[in-house]
Amino acid sequence: MSEKLPTSEYHGVLPLGTIEVDCHVLNTGQRVITQRGLWRLLLSGTDHGHFNRYLARIPYDDKPLEVAPITFRAPGGLAHGYAATVFLE
Repeated sequence: MSEKLPTSEYHGVLPLGTIEVDCHVLNTGQRVITQRGLWRLLLSGTDHGHFNRYLARIPYDDKPLEVAPITFRAPGGLAHGYAATVFLE
């Protein structure tokens, strides 16, 4: 039996300075920033395939920032993102 993935109910763009970040609200109520949107925010538009390695190098309370990616169904197929609340602290 396969795991049921959360589904995007709402899609939007969050303007942060000069960068527009794609975000979704999932059917679980969770708010998610897409992986690509987070790359744009952190690296000023550069996209990269080793996102988890990059995040692991960001210090957070004197230890690496550990965030689990969220795979969800979005219009057009599967998408990957991160809980928006992780980056608000």
